[in-house]
Amino acid sequence: MPGRGSWTWTDNSYEKGSIGVPLQTPTAGTYDAWVASASALAVCFENCTVNNAVQASNRLLAGYDYGQGKAASKLSQRENKLLLRYVDSAGDSFRVEIPCFNLTLLPDGSEFLDLTAGVGLALKTAFEAYARSPRVLLSTTLVSAQFVGRNR
Repeated sequence: MPGRGSWTWTDNSYEKGSIGVPLQTPTAGTYDAWVASASALAVCFENCTVNNAVQASNRLLAGYDYGQGKAASKLSQRENKLLLRYVDSAGDSFRVEIPCFNLTLLPDGSEFLDLTAGVGLALKTAFEAYARSPRVLLSTTLVSAQFVGRNR
């Protein structure tokens, strides 16, 4: 069973939202690359959310602390989620949601983040380098990133 990386956001209303991503536990030989990929994913999460939304540390990265308190922008709401759909190398489908998504990143007329350029491509690259299948340690492919509004 893989480990889990977790990030937590506090929105402008002091409500919390979080994401957990299954990951492969590093070995002594892979630790530096693992830290680099986990850090890249954390930066991508930060870049996909409204300013100052990421508040809690990823407990797996010592010293990676995003600060305390609520998000500065009223647009930072945990209900604005980016639904990430991904498949593992066996073809099984999974999904996770990023809270406090920055809606300005969406192309006009679409609810899907463009995964072929800019922030979307960076997210896809970092997610695939870090995330693993929730059931076994299989590699993953990010298929889509869609804006959804959810109150949970």
